[in-house]
Amino acid sequence: MHRLTGRSIVFLLFETTLIVAAVLAAAYLRLGTWLIQVIEHENGLLKTLLVAGVTQASLYYRGLYDFSIVSERGNLVVRSAEALAIASLMLAVLYYFFPDLIVGRGVFAIAAAFVFVLVIGWRLLFDFLSRRVTPVTD
Repeated sequence: MHRLTGRSIVFLLFETTLIVAAVLAAAYLRLGTWLIQVIEHENGLLKTLLVAGVTQASLYYRGLYDFSIVSERGNLVVRSAEALAIASLMLAVLYYFFPDLIVGRGVFAIAAAFVFVLVIGWRLLFDFLSRRVTPVTD
């Protein structure tokens, strides 16, 4: 189990924001202006947070909240792809048993591509910035 630090909290919150934004962007591309109706009347934001939670759980179980893994770029890409595959399977099972949880037809496929690019880009940027910021000592 990892110790919760300020760095990991910022990392997790920003990554959650990226995943939610990716799902909402995918939903907008797929549903257009219907997205507002889905958010307002069909619990679209809660459905989006479910996708983010399942995705982050998958990232966690693939060891991607261990910051040393980000340093190994090839390992990061492979583990990210595996985590998204696991998230897809987990969501497929949830959607099978609870079809009302689906954000919209085809949204997850588009969102998965966005999430893959954004999560890897974010992790690389975070690693880059973390290496350049020197801790302030008193």
